[in-house]
Amino acid sequence: MEYIGIDKEGTANNIKNMIKRRGLTYKVVQEELGLGSVQAVYGWTRRNNNLPTVDNLVCLARLFDCSMDDMIATTTYGGGVIENDR
Repeated sequence: MEYIGIDKEGTANNIKNMIKRRGLTYKVVQEELGLGSVQAVYGWTRRNNNLPTVDNLVCLARLFDCSMDDMIATTTYGGGVIENDR
């Protein structure tokens, strides 16, 4: 069975490119989202690092004037069996 997961590297690249295309700095993104440290924003733009929380994704989508789907890259995984207990 195949399933879809989040591609962390692709998502990081998407966020990084949106910041760049809009002429923003990481510091401005940090301030607009009310984050305590700019390091969080840097972390979102590095491959295999942390992803933004859903709350922060909503705020980023508004800041970038896009949907969350525009930011989140996905990939398909296969082979494993996922069982539902319902």
